[in-house]
Amino acid sequence: MQLDIIDLYPKNERFFTPEQFLKLTEEERKDIAESKIIPPKLGGSSLGGFLIRFKKPIYAMVGKKCYHSKRQMSFYQNLN
Repeated sequence: MQLDIIDLYPKNERFFTPEQFLKLTEEERKDIAESKIIPPKLGGSSLGGFLIRFKKPIYAMVGKKCYHSKRQMSFYQNLN
């Protein structure tokens, strides 16, 4: 049996592609403390982007898979 666990880590900065930056909501834009343009690298496939520092940290997800016995799985499922 496997159980997916999501770890959340606070991040003050995050890299956005131009497409992601344009999709930021008004509320997310108000939370920007500082932004820095990251130009594309010569010969690279990236179009560059923006390094955004937020006033409040955002939480980034990191997925992990843990394997448990059936008894442990039933315990975790009964928590919901």
